[in-house]
Amino acid sequence: MGRLVLTRRRNESFIVDGKTIVTIIGCSQGKVRIGIDAPPDIHVVRDDVQNDAPEHVEKPVKRS
Repeated sequence: MGRLVLTRRRNESFIVDGKTIVTIIGCSQGKVRIGIDAPPDIHVVRDDVQNDAPEHVEKPVKRS
């Protein structure tokens, strides 16, 4: 799997798969706040939350 590394400033965005928009909301104290606008059929889950999800909860498939 490859990795694309981008540099974005506050209020700049990038588009994933033509329909999901990721916007940098702000940066402070070593943390970045992002906003994600995705269609309802796209599941957006933080990696740390996904790894802690109970087994009976359906986990979204990671796409490459």
